[in-house]
Amino acid sequence: MHPSQDALPTPIGTLDSLLEEGDTSAKPHKVFIAHNLGSRTFLMSIPMHDFYSMSAVANDRGTNGEPVAQRKLDEPHAHSLAKYVLKGLISAAIERREIQKRPVSDPLRNVLSIMGGQPYLSMQPIVANIRTSDPRGANLPGFRMTTKDEETACFKVMLSQRDILYVVDGQHRRKAMDMVFDFLNSVLATHKYPKKASLFAGNEGGDVGTAELQVWSECLEVARGFCTVAVEAHLGLNVDQERQLFHDLNNLGKKMEKTLALQFDSSNPVNRYIKEVLIDDVLAFEPVEK
Repeated sequence: MHPSQDALPTPIGTLDSLLEEGDTSAKPHKVFIAHNLGSRTFLMSIPMHDFYSMSAVANDRGTNGEPVAQRKLDEPHAHSLAKYVLKGLISAAIERREIQKRPVSDPLRNVLSIMGGQPYLSMQPIVANIRTSDPRGANLPGFRMTTKDEETACFKVMLSQRDILYVVDGQHRRKAMDMVFDFLNSVLATHKYPKKASLFAGNEGGDVGTAELQVWSECLEVARGFCTVAVEAHLGLNVDQERQLFHDLNNLGKKMEKTLALQFDSSNPVNRYIKEVLIDDVLAFEPVEK
């Protein structure tokens, strides 16, 4: 079925018409329409696991000959981000329990404490490109969410398996998700922690107890629904445009000064010790911004 001029769906008459409308893998996604410096984009909020499944990174020429539009992956940086994402999923599991007015288990709090607490956890939006779209998104099937008395709040667009979100800015965040899901699936399947490069330090290669299995199961559960990723999807960019956008996003920003990082970052235990003990109690001065 497809939208008619009066906003009501009209039936598809033949099998050929059905094939022309799209494939059966298409799923609806709510999008807000934006115009970033005049270029139309879709602003989307997608469950983390769904985003990982429907996205890709063009940093190496694939089997289908996709053009390269990304730098090579930095594995250590991705591994560091994976620990952050895993910590965020634990925090999300605690938040969901509190919203549902369920008691927060001691194992959840203990695992978060082992990974290191911090005042707040969040991940910046990921910038992607839907190469199968035209620059205005007009060829993507969908229908408008509207009523007679209210303005349109958002649109519902159908994206199929061929409508891949090619990551322009955020490939290390996506790789971090890959590492996190690999860790969670491995732990839940084998009931053992990985022997090397584990995202949860302190028990590499050891058995996973029943209480901790529940923690990791909840992490995977919130990644499939409760925990979302914000995405700005550009439409129909060619490879040169993707590369230009990647350059602009990564080279036009100003790097944070070390003194400001020291003052703002409470996740690093070394920073926290310097700020709370050395600066506040021993030296008694405030870091100066330059």
